[in-house]
Amino acid sequence: MHIFGISYIFVHDERLVSYLFKFKEQLNDKIHYREHFKRRIIQNFRWSNNKDSLLICIGYISFFKWDYLAMKKVILIMSLSFLLMGCSYIPPGIQAVEDFEIEKYLGTWYEIARLDHSFERGLNNVSATYTIREDGGIDVLNKGFDEKNGQWKQAKGKAYFVKDKSIGQLKVTFFWPFYGGYNVISLDKEKYSYALVCGPKRSYLWILAREKKLDNSIRDNLLETAKKLGFKTEELIFVKQDL
Repeated sequence: MHIFGISYIFVHDERLVSYLFKFKEQLNDKIHYREHFKRRIIQNFRWSNNKDSLLICIGYISFFKWDYLAMKKVILIMSLSFLLMGCSYIPPGIQAVEDFEIEKYLGTWYEIARLDHSFERGLNNVSATYTIREDGGIDVLNKGFDEKNGQWKQAKGKAYFVKDKSIGQLKVTFFWPFYGGYNVISLDKEKYSYALVCGPKRSYLWILAREKKLDNSIRDNLLETAKKLGFKTEELIFVKQDL
């Protein structure tokens, strides 16, 4: 399963997550996977001042030992650590929209533009579909077409509100118990026809729309809003939607 696209962000170190998915697909043997994963972490990452990646590293190494008791201990330690340090689901100086109505937000959204990152690289015709879960959360289904390989890729996750349901700030996960931010920071509150969404850092930004094309004047207004909020709009990739 490839994890990519809108709403996948649950950690702040993109390289670490990239390695997780890459080697999960390539290595099927549990013992070999565990040892290879640990070696790659040691070779490729610096842990200084990177508490999110360090916690995830500890958690996944323990998970892949397939030791039930060790896994329970690690989850407990990590949970306490997150409570003590706190989790930032939205960049500083940015606020999610108020008077948010999740019922109007449900359904399929098409990706108009995004800031580049490894998980969507090479993908076009990207969409996200949101449906209500029985536990009150939101099921997330992301899809995109990999033109190089000529195949569709998809990822399933779930999201929950961080605060009140009238505020467009959610946390999303594709690997429990790790969550990241999904923040609606600008929205067509009348028709819910377009939205500006960011992750936990300013390096993650999407323009979404209900249709595969968005009026240029609306797009330009969203770009101006994002620029004022400190996003590097000149680096946005405009996504092809032709399937």
